[in-house]
Amino acid sequence: MLFSLLVSRPPSPDPQYDQALQLATAILNDKHRLYRVFFVASGVSTACPGTGCTGSATTQAWVEIQQQHQLDLVVCVTDYQQRYGKEPCNSGFTLSGMGQLADASHCSDRLITIR
Repeated sequence: MLFSLLVSRPPSPDPQYDQALQLATAILNDKHRLYRVFFVASGVSTACPGTGCTGSATTQAWVEIQQQHQLDLVVCVTDYQQRYGKEPCNSGFTLSGMGQLADASHCSDRLITIR
């Protein structure tokens, strides 16, 4: 089964307690596929460029999953720029628009929202 995730909650400081990260890991461990993870609203903090960000360990865990599985981690450009201006997001994440969310919804068997 092909899943996509819509993450609108901020990252947990400890990756062990981050629901979005746990769900993504469970999906991949069950031999399903993740088409895309789209971060919106407070979820864009996951791609925070600074080391002092609340979820920096969680951000690193997402980057590791992205590298292992060639996962598409997309951050809503509007929400991101409202919080961080023109500062580039963390490597492993891509800034893009809501069209990527529409594409994820269309191409996936299930789109799961994590609030």
